[in-house]
Amino acid sequence: MEPAVLRDRPLTAQWLFPLRGALKCMLTKGLIISLFACANFTFPARAFSCPQPVHFLLPDLGLSKHVFFTVLRAHRNGVRSNAFRVVQRKSNVAPILKPKTIIFHGTRLRKLPPSVSVEDQPGNLKSSVGSNALTLSGSAFSSQNTGSLAGNGVVSAVGTPLCGIPDDVRPHLPTDSQGHVNWDSFVAPAKGKSYVDPVFGCTVTRLTDDSLSYHDYSTTQAMSASDAYILIGHDGQMRIVNLKGDVIVDQTHMPAHNSGHYLWDATDGNKFYYAFNNSLMSGTITGHNSVKRATVREFNEYQKWIAIMDYSNMSADRDHIALVGENRAAGGIATIDFFVYQFSTKQKIYVFKSSAQGCVVNGAPAPLGGQPGGDCMHKLLLTADNQPVMEWHMNRDPKMPAGCVSAFAVGAGCKTITNADGTLRILQSGTTHMDTGWDNTGTKSIIVENFDPDPNATHRYDPCYNHGGIAIKDVNTLALSCLLSTDFRSGHVSYLGGPHQPRVGIDVEDDRDPGPERYNTHPGHYAAPTQPCLQLEDAKIDARCWTVYENEIMIIRIDGAGNFHGLGGTAGKTYRLAHSRSRQAEHYYAQPRASISRDGKYIVFDSNMAHPDGNCTGKEANGCADVYVVGPLFR
Repeated sequence: MEPAVLRDRPLTAQWLFPLRGALKCMLTKGLIISLFACANFTFPARAFSCPQPVHFLLPDLGLSKHVFFTVLRAHRNGVRSNAFRVVQRKSNVAPILKPKTIIFHGTRLRKLPPSVSVEDQPGNLKSSVGSNALTLSGSAFSSQNTGSLAGNGVVSAVGTPLCGIPDDVRPHLPTDSQGHVNWDSFVAPAKGKSYVDPVFGCTVTRLTDDSLSYHDYSTTQAMSASDAYILIGHDGQMRIVNLKGDVIVDQTHMPAHNSGHYLWDATDGNKFYYAFNNSLMSGTITGHNSVKRATVREFNEYQKWIAIMDYSNMSADRDHIALVGENRAAGGIATIDFFVYQFSTKQKIYVFKSSAQGCVVNGAPAPLGGQPGGDCMHKLLLTADNQPVMEWHMNRDPKMPAGCVSAFAVGAGCKTITNADGTLRILQSGTTHMDTGWDNTGTKSIIVENFDPDPNATHRYDPCYNHGGIAIKDVNTLALSCLLSTDFRSGHVSYLGGPHQPRVGIDVEDDRDPGPERYNTHPGHYAAPTQPCLQLEDAKIDARCWTVYENEIMIIRIDGAGNFHGLGGTAGKTYRLAHSRSRQAEHYYAQPRASISRDGKYIVFDSNMAHPDGNCTGKEANGCADVYVVGPLFR
């Protein structure tokens, strides 16, 4: 579900901003109304109060059927940045606004600059935003009490990145600023410190230094909606840190929860969700080591357990979350409900109930865990249009669609979509890393995936060069297109975007043995990179080769198209940001599992770059990994 945005379109004095309508209200002296556009530009408006409710109408821009508004209450001397609520409607008619309210158009909340909430007298407006500020013009609230909004700035959250290099489809060895390969000699910064990647030019900040930490996964947003906080794990326990790695909420002050994930709210940068016993809970950060807990919904139909599964995500519309519930046991076996909970209606939708022959909890009642049924169900995500995507390992549930049965027969898994009536349809026969979101128009629900596995994990249908690239699949039609041709070089995919945030984050991993992405103390397995190489089909790659995209953190615009005759894709759509510098072939937690923020400004990843020799005594079980962040990538 995406907001209506202006996708790189400049505003002119004649171009009407997409908030327009009759303001049936009167002026009042001394009250400031500030409206913020989707890229955090601001324009101060003459103040008004309304004795009657006001309707704002949005024109149909062809981007989405859905519109987001945040309503903030104003007081006489300015705007309280902490007093807000989010309202969402599935139409192009905004909610009715009460007297003395203001609106923020966008999906993210930030503290409001106090300078925009100062007005000595009507018409004497002050703003510190400068030349990027939008201005209010048009009719000056005449006796008919009507007005329109226009401006002369640029509203864009999707411009050119601040750093990185456009894809030149060439291998780039990890070097210092003089061009000398420093793969083995690079020194990682201290916690809270940063460096500028010498090859690609983006800033990388180290968030942890215990070499035991990790963020959850590429599909689970590591960063809060405000970009202020990051969820970080350590030995199965979570804590919250800021962009310098300072602890905001330590492990002992995080709410007790069932196995599985905490999930950030999609718009409130201080709120997250978790499962406890049979209840969905929320936690709101109110200060250092202070979290306010609240029950969202108790599911009494489940005797003991619900869970937010590993790798899950929160819907873009903030109104849906995917959950699992353990049904009452019979003979020590409990079936499992996989469903979507809708906050606004307080209803369960898209409910799939497993059969006793399928994915079940043995020894029930017992905790579900982050991957229920002994990992029978591996992942549970939400599509952009809020349908559950489930990744199955082999099971004998008679409700499995034919595509899953054929995949199981060859030892592969499968992914399904749950229909409204609880039946399943096939999404992938075979499995790959993927994430969900909208296309660039906001009209097609898609997945972005590594090397489409169909049919039956053979990749023969993948539309990219050599059937090995970053592909896009329409969730509802299964139509395929190629986003970037990588010839089977990739790692994890992170998206949950659309028109407002049209870039996919990926990390590229290489498991060659011998190869460069192994500890340099492993003779026979490690090969120091000495030469740039193109990876080509059926060609044997020298262990010392550094291939195109190897070890990189990248972003790709969702409206790009892959090269059908070789590597790469549409010029200017892919930006290469940094080397992860991780010896990821050594351990799961050393895999970067790059996670892009909801606004596309940051990418969180894991790396053991501080220990290229694997010498992190007592911590090898975690791959010597720490957590890093690339960015900001956009203003």
